[in-house]
Amino acid sequence: MKNISLMPITSVDKSFIFKIFKKSREYLNLSEDMLLRQFKLEENQLIENNPKAQFNIIFFENMPVGRMYIKCDKEYHILELGILKSYRNLGFQMIKNEGILFKMQYTG
Repeated sequence: MKNISLMPITSVDKSFIFKIFKKSREYLNLSEDMLLRQFKLEENQLIENNPKAQFNIIFFENMPVGRMYIKCDKEYHILELGILKSYRNLGFQMIKNEGILFKMQYTG
């Protein structure tokens, strides 16, 4: 079975998170500087407006492949989900699990 896991984002992960952000907005044809400003603004707003949220990197077979931000309140809300294009449509699914907010599994 393929291994999928979520790990909290650390300051070391910021360049990878920006890479996902940038790849998902290639169609906008914005400068690197403009994308970086948008990224910082979005990250700051998400953190400020969702203090109980979990900010995670998605790992597939120990490789970082995406980001998932989840708001933990009375209900769970996915605030942001981004997966690198080459890892999309592989059969990931999220399941709610006791003790772990969400668990991802590979079904492909």
